[in-house]
Amino acid sequence: MPKFDFKAYLPHFIIVAIFFILISIYFSPLVFQGKTMNVHDIVQYQGMAKEIIDFRQKFHEEPFWTNAMFGGMPNTLINMQQWGNLIKPIHEYISRFPGYPPSLVLIGMICFYAMLLAFDVHWIAAIIGAIGFGFSSFTFISLVAGHNAKVACMMYMPLVIAGMAIAYRKNWLLGASVFGIGVALQIVNNHVQITYYLVFIGLAYFIAELLQVLKTKTLPAFMKANIGLSIAAILALGTHAGYFLSIQEYSKYTIRGESILKPLEGNTKEVPKEGLDKDYVFNYSYSLDEPFTFIMADYYGGASGYAPDKYENVAKEMRKQGYDPNQILSNLPAYFGNQPGVAGPMYMGNIIVFLFILGMVVVKHPIKWALFGATVFGILMAYGKNFPLLNYFLFDYFPIYNKFRSVTMAVVIPQFCLSLLGMLGLQQLLLAKKKEALLKSLYIAVGLIGGILALVFISAGSVNYLTEQELGSELPDWITGAIADDRKAMRTGEALRAFVFIGLVCAILYFYLKSKLKDNLALGAIALLVLVDLWSVDKRYLNESLFQKKVMQTFYTPNEADLYVLEDKDPNYRVLNMENPFNESRTSYFHKSVGGYSPAKLRRYQDLVERVMYPEIQGLYTNLKKNEPGFDKTPVLNMLNTRYIMAGESANSVLSNQYALGNAWFVPYVYQVNDPEEEIKALETFNSATTAVIDISKFKSSADKFEVDSTAIITLTDYKPYDLTYKSSNAKPGFAVFSEVYYPKGWTATIDEKEAEIKQVNFVLRALEVPAGEHTIHFKMVNDKYVLGNIIGFVCSIFLIAGVLMIGFFNVKQLKPTKKIG
Repeated sequence: MPKFDFKAYLPHFIIVAIFFILISIYFSPLVFQGKTMNVHDIVQYQGMAKEIIDFRQKFHEEPFWTNAMFGGMPNTLINMQQWGNLIKPIHEYISRFPGYPPSLVLIGMICFYAMLLAFDVHWIAAIIGAIGFGFSSFTFISLVAGHNAKVACMMYMPLVIAGMAIAYRKNWLLGASVFGIGVALQIVNNHVQITYYLVFIGLAYFIAELLQVLKTKTLPAFMKANIGLSIAAILALGTHAGYFLSIQEYSKYTIRGESILKPLEGNTKEVPKEGLDKDYVFNYSYSLDEPFTFIMADYYGGASGYAPDKYENVAKEMRKQGYDPNQILSNLPAYFGNQPGVAGPMYMGNIIVFLFILGMVVVKHPIKWALFGATVFGILMAYGKNFPLLNYFLFDYFPIYNKFRSVTMAVVIPQFCLSLLGMLGLQQLLLAKKKEALLKSLYIAVGLIGGILALVFISAGSVNYLTEQELGSELPDWITGAIADDRKAMRTGEALRAFVFIGLVCAILYFYLKSKLKDNLALGAIALLVLVDLWSVDKRYLNESLFQKKVMQTFYTPNEADLYVLEDKDPNYRVLNMENPFNESRTSYFHKSVGGYSPAKLRRYQDLVERVMYPEIQGLYTNLKKNEPGFDKTPVLNMLNTRYIMAGESANSVLSNQYALGNAWFVPYVYQVNDPEEEIKALETFNSATTAVIDISKFKSSADKFEVDSTAIITLTDYKPYDLTYKSSNAKPGFAVFSEVYYPKGWTATIDEKEAEIKQVNFVLRALEVPAGEHTIHFKMVNDKYVLGNIIGFVCSIFLIAGVLMIGFFNVKQLKPTKKIG
């Protein structure tokens, strides 16, 4: 039985403790002062998930559906709990320390450190790489945006590559187990786009090792390693089967699925058969010179927010001309690039970029070409519409690529590769017997990076610094000139800053190669410079101003309008918040909303919003100015049971809609159309109280007219968003419309416990043909794929965890670095 040598691993535990301290200091308002990060997506998530969480806690059932947003939608991508995935609790536990989400950065640093040890990199160089990867500004601006799932997936990437490295270079069985747990932890955070980019990195590394194997003629061991990795990958993917099966079913009905309508009249854009619109996907695309932000954070000014302190010349000129500087500074963004807006630059660190270039010069293994190629490929993907030859091809032909947006996210590939190759380069300097012979390589790297910075500095005076909007404005020349001068100062200042940091590192490496500095001292000095460089830039975007006490409590404190609506004790109605209704979920925290906030809303509902609801809401705006709400002209809002319209935060701003049709009603007329185009067009002029519009290409109605007596009624008697019971009474057979969004998967209906066909009417709603008399109607949603997927996930989780524990137990000494710490 192997004996665990605690002393051998103690230095690594100390290094992890140092990482822990660094993260705790950076995020001290959260860790030590009890504050939270006030970030948009995380705050909005609370409103999205509130109803789901409440019903799960109350009934101890998994809510497959929520009525809190967009009239109703599946819970698949909101807060679905996968009970069969035993890896997720592991992630949730380890991500608690020192607090969430700072813990994600700590996880990334530990994983990157472990990966570099797997590559036999010196322990201090591994620390440098961990800092370079974890403190890259892309990580921090993603946290600012609230993209925690994305960051979590990024931070587990090194663990996956570590498993491959161990399998190929040390022990195939141990490597496969590390790889399996790494893949399982990476995918459990549900950010497919980051996983997609990880596949490219893994493929590049696989090719590099294959080339080396062919050169050294060790193919059998390589094949054995790949068999182990494949089995581990299958088990890891299997742990997440509940999610995969559910999302595979759901995605085809979302805005990323198949389009069912033609473009609006006058719109010449081609509607994609499936996936997102091409312009939407490539809306955020790098300019050709935007990768310079990797080494100069403020090359394009920084973030999109207003930064008066960056415009000293503008302020000076305004005062000189007798104007208040705030007249323009309050509307002058720092970022002057071509993207619609950015939370900050993707700054990788000028030292890390320099070490990457040095690695390209000194590393001889094929891995350098793999990492270089992956880096270039990531940059080209980030160019988006500015490099259509590649990116439009990927959009048209690569699987699921057309379902991603913000292609600039591909810079996660350079973020990973720069730090890895940079540290492999440092390792080559450490291993060199004749260190002075590598001075030439150092000079080449210095010349390349210095040439880039010199070019930026020299050309700074001949660049146009004004945005298209500013060029098209009527600003006087003295203002535009001052703006250009300030932006030129930002760019040249960043170039000088890079010269200083890189110059210091070059001096350290020069004296090290001259044998004037010891290994640990030289690497320690570089580690400190890397930390100072990245820390100071990150603080520009994620700093103390982002932390507040009781963020959620403050944001979700009900205002007068909420309290007024909540006085209605019948909870089964919907609310329209007139302020940005389809891009906020605060309303969903308190009420059932016709709006909401979700990147994966149902396509049919989105089409309804764009084609019919927006015009109705615009009509409401117009009529409200005349004190004439005109709810008789909002048939779609009425059929969605929109009982209250909130036009502000005061109780007086709440309007009651007497035309709201309730949870269900009988209609005398069924208007038959031939396709979705005719169906949605009919909603512009129909009376939703008396008519149901049905697409007969998919659903049939036994008649187009039904008798509805004055006493006919349907009442909702028992409510769970995923389990609804109604009582109906009607003297004649009737056609009942329900103010519930139709979804073709999972929902079943019974009338007196006999199965009934759910029909889709009015483009998005459910309907039933109900026999005469008194009946009990029951709707219930059951996700069979969820159950099957979780059974698969549970089995795979057991096998994966058991395998990792057994293999780890018998191979506990395999991850020792080749160079002793100390």
